[in-house]
Amino acid sequence: SPFTAFTLDNDAGPFRITAGPDDAMWYTRSDNHIGRTAMDGTSTKFAIPSPNQEAGDITVGPDGALWFTEVDADKVGRIDPSGGAITEFPVPTP
Repeated sequence: SPFTAFTLDNDAGPFRITAGPDDAMWYTRSDNHIGRTAMDGTSTKFAIPSPNQEAGDITVGPDGALWFTEVDADKVGRIDPSGGAITEFPVPTP
């Protein structure tokens, strides 16, 4: 099968990656953003509302949105793949 490599901007520092429901690759970045790269190589980044976050894991949820962890903010984030709107949910901590 063919292999395609995409170049990301220098600030990306991608951590985790998952295939989105929109046939794009979604990934967490080290610069307080969630990244999306389409199969044509077009990349977009979406700012996480909480400052100074390095999102951890990312996956597609049963609702078709992308869900990711915000370890330093004790939150779970949800990003809508159709428009990039991010909603954050606090996680109770001891």
